[in-house]
Amino acid sequence: MLNTESLTERQALQVEPMPRLLLRLTLYSLLLVAVLLVMVYQLTWRPPARELLPASCNPAVQAPKLVPGQALKVMT
Repeated sequence: MLNTESLTERQALQVEPMPRLLLRLTLYSLLLVAVLLVMVYQLTWRPPARELLPASCNPAVQAPKLVPGQALKVMT
């Protein structure tokens, strides 16, 4: 009733699942790499974007006086 050739063909086409230990090791390794990449990205210093403003120096115009406690923006 059963054709033995068809059974061997079916068995040849079946892919064996990855052993459970190897699967867990692979998933945990990928998770560890992902966490490390996120940590490196979060912990690296990224300077803020530069603000482009025209700079001029006119000696005839007096610079405004700063009030104590006023924030000062330093342009580099």
